[in-house]
Amino acid sequence: MVLSIRPPEAGAGEPMATGDPATVFDRRNVLAPAATPRTLFSSVSLIAFSQVLLGVVGIASLPILARNLGPSEYKDFSLFVILLGVVSYQDFARSLLVSALSRNDATEAEVSALARVSLVSIALLALVLGAVLLEPQSAVSLFIAAVFFGLSSRNFAAMSAAGRVASASALRNFSHALAFGGAAVLSLFAVNSWMYTGPFVLAQVALFVVYGRWERRAPAVAVPVGRSWLARVTGLGALRASAEWPRFRRDMLDMWTFNLMASALMAVDRLFLPRFSSDAVAGLYNAHCDLAIKLNILSSAIGGVLLPMLARTSVTTGENAAARRLVRTANWAVPTAFAAVFVLILFHGELVGWILGADFLEGAHRYAWLLCGVFLQFFGFLVTPWQRARGDFTTQRRVYTRTAIATLAVGAILIPRFGADGAVATFLVARLAEVQLLVIESWRLESSILPRWKPILALGLALALFALAAVETLG
Repeated sequence: MVLSIRPPEAGAGEPMATGDPATVFDRRNVLAPAATPRTLFSSVSLIAFSQVLLGVVGIASLPILARNLGPSEYKDFSLFVILLGVVSYQDFARSLLVSALSRNDATEAEVSALARVSLVSIALLALVLGAVLLEPQSAVSLFIAAVFFGLSSRNFAAMSAAGRVASASALRNFSHALAFGGAAVLSLFAVNSWMYTGPFVLAQVALFVVYGRWERRAPAVAVPVGRSWLARVTGLGALRASAEWPRFRRDMLDMWTFNLMASALMAVDRLFLPRFSSDAVAGLYNAHCDLAIKLNILSSAIGGVLLPMLARTSVTTGENAAARRLVRTANWAVPTAFAAVFVLILFHGELVGWILGADFLEGAHRYAWLLCGVFLQFFGFLVTPWQRARGDFTTQRRVYTRTAIATLAVGAILIPRFGADGAVATFLVARLAEVQLLVIESWRLESSILPRWKPILALGLALALFALAAVETLG
């Protein structure tokens, strides 16, 4: 799943512990690649390649996993992967640490405290969600993976702040690709939760080790701060003692709220459904949904290329030039996405049977409707890089918040009553976020750059796909 994250500013506070990482980061920043067109192209190419590879491996592993696990066991596997994504997305420390380390304006105690607070929060979240939604073995794997993800946040941020964000992101994508491939291979020999969750745990452990080998800090002894044991252990006491605590608190709450709303938009349908249906029904829906959203890997690659391209164009030649480049990209990308989704809907039943197997043919009509939502998601992959390139995070936060509230309400009403069909409706309601972003940015852009008929046509294409899905599945 690819969603924009606001990087709030983290303030500096007075020193509260020995050890200062400034010398390490200064040296790394000197050695970091210069922001030239060549290095920018190399970084974007590396990220795009790793995302495409992850998508290819994910698509290739899907039929193997689905056929070997079956609907009921696939439900647990898919839910584990979803929850790992949801939990890791709540790691607000990464963006805050990248911001702080890039400017060297945070003390060692503040940096360590941010990382610890985030680690404890995502570990507790993983513990609760795993206990409620997963089988016991998968819940243990989720907790371990979340802990190692949180432990690697600081080193990931250090690499990113030193200009190695492409390498850090590519390593993450490569490790996830290996995890999917490993789970698929192991499913050929045995079917149990350790076999399909273990590779993802190992991937997080490997990332922790690799990131740690790159970022070698001088050991620092932090002085525990706080009245309670909890405040001292989590690092919250150190943050509250900082002169910049109001800013830290604002940024953490802002980031956490935004991430939570974004996660709700992406996963509420699959998180609610297992509580109100059988494992088999939830497994069928998850497999159909996974098959549909695999297209987002390519969309994410396009978005990953657009963001640095639009940001650089905005700085060098102005926002109007960047807007025209965005429109030129959309001129070929939207029709291409429409044609691809049109064909997939037309042959949705055959595709489900061929890729997932005969056990997943029941409810295959839902795959067609989910593809309509994936087309709407594509608008977000075009619009959000444009907003982020201009520093506009407010629009996304407002749109995601109100749409997430509506999605949660719809899911709470429809999923208990209609099961998997209610989950499809919930997924489609969540896609109204991307529609809103498209309408807002289309209205803001000058008609000389984006003629008004183009976004209208794009929404018309979406309606045509819904009509096709209705004909194919209801007629």
